[in-house]
Amino acid sequence: MKVVLHKNANKSLDDLSNYLALELKVPETASKYIAKMRLFANSLKLHHFAYPICNNEKFRKKSWHCATFNKKWVFAYQIKQDKIVIDEIVFGKLLK
Repeated sequence: MKVVLHKNANKSLDDLSNYLALELKVPETASKYIAKMRLFANSLKLHHFAYPICNNEKFRKKSWHCATFNKKWVFAYQIKQDKIVIDEIVFGKLLK
C-alpha cells in the first residue's frame, strides 16, 4: 500500500515550511520538521486502521480517518483499496 498526498496536504506542508523558513527564519528547523511530517505520513501505510474516523464534522461526513502528529497537526486521510490518500493536514486548534 502506498501513501499519496493530495494537493491540499502538499500545500499545507509547503506553507508551513515557508512560514518556518522565511517568516521565523529557521530554514534548518523547517527542513527537519517537514521531513518528520513526511515520515509520519508515510508511516500511515503500516498503521492506517489504528486511527479512528475523524471527530470533525466535515471530515466525518467523508468517512476520513484522523491521525495526530506531534500533538498539533491532524492528518485527515481516506483509505482506498491500494493506497492511503492524505487529503488535508490541519493545525489541530483550527478544527472545530
